[in-house]
Amino acid sequence: QIRNQVDRAESWPQRARVQLTWWKQARYLKRLIEPMRVTTVASAREREVLAEIGVDPERVHVVPNGAAGADLERPRAVAEPPRLIYPGAITYAPNLEAVVWFLTAVMPRVRAARPDIELWVTGDTGDLPVDRIPNREWARFTGRLPDVKAAVGDSAVTVVPLLAGGGTRLKVLESMALGTPVVSTTKGAEGLDVEPGVHLLAADAADDFADRVLEVVNDPARAAALSTAGRERVRARYTWDVIGNDFCDMVARAVAAGERT
Repeated sequence: QIRNQVDRAESWPQRARVQLTWWKQARYLKRLIEPMRVTTVASAREREVLAEIGVDPERVHVVPNGAAGADLERPRAVAEPPRLIYPGAITYAPNLEAVVWFLTAVMPRVRAARPDIELWVTGDTGDLPVDRIPNREWARFTGRLPDVKAAVGDSAVTVVPLLAGGGTRLKVLESMALGTPVVSTTKGAEGLDVEPGVHLLAADAADDFADRVLEVVNDPARAAALSTAGRERVRARYTWDVIGNDFCDMVARAVAAGERT
């Protein structure tokens, strides 16, 4: 996330501060990793960043985030009127930024076409002044839910309008596993082995994002195709069983290599 902030700095003093912070962080990471036989990261992009700071990429392995295999069989019952959901606590700054951008720039176009649509935002709100968020009347901040998966599974679309952050998004994988179509920014889907237009829909401009949301909500066949393709992608690549087996194989290879040296 610190590395991403360099590109988003709005002034040269801010850029200089962030670049200095990243330089310190990069030195620390390199020193920390150098004595390790194997280092794991959550995405190929993070592996590339470590290579950029001088870490041997051959000793860095991608162990992605995943979803529960049981979610693949969980039934859906899409609520009426259809709702959108963003599963993420706004106490985390990139989540708050995403929600504010969505409600300010995207939701007006969605509501103009479908005034019955509401956005649910799950997770803790802390002491944030939620009532001051633009277009607050179009959103329901649920707080912590006893079963957030039920809320995701019953939603028409999971929106992931992230503009910043690092790693990969559990919210994308969990939504796909539950069969809920996903509309995401490029940043929101970063690091995941998914194909936009097949496993999820992607857009970065506000109007395009709104159009993709409406495409899913207004076309049941399109929604069903995304639901099926998303679940199959998780089944093949992102269940914890698949990831766990790959991780164990990686550890075994690392141990064997150490025994030979």
